[in-house]
Amino acid sequence: MHHLIREKNRSHIKVIPLYDRKKDIGENEKIGKLFNRKRPTADVEENTLSLYCFPGVAYVKHYAALLHSYFMIHQFPLPLISYDIPNKELIIKSLQQTNLKYFPQQDTVILGMVEQLSPLFGDVEEWK
Repeated sequence: MHHLIREKNRSHIKVIPLYDRKKDIGENEKIGKLFNRKRPTADVEENTLSLYCFPGVAYVKHYAALLHSYFMIHQFPLPLISYDIPNKELIIKSLQQTNLKYFPQQDTVILGMVEQLSPLFGDVEEWK
């Protein structure tokens, strides 16, 4: 979780579907991982914390659910947690701005903990 979540009780947390690395980057960002290392960024306005994550419908909903679980597990006061659903145009535009266009066409794509597969295929550098 972003350090600004733990810093102070907020009345409202918004999950915003916008990839913005110019916002506050969390202190516990996953440095050193080959994949999935960037976490949502944040900013604060009055008593509202806005978290900016990549604009995918499932990702936005997932992060909102993670927030709810975090507060419940730790028995912290539960703020209002809201999220905006990204529209199709925003999702497509955001995907076009990634490095996906540089990936060679493949018949198989593996999602998940791919770092654990590297011993099967040799040099870890090839996975970067």
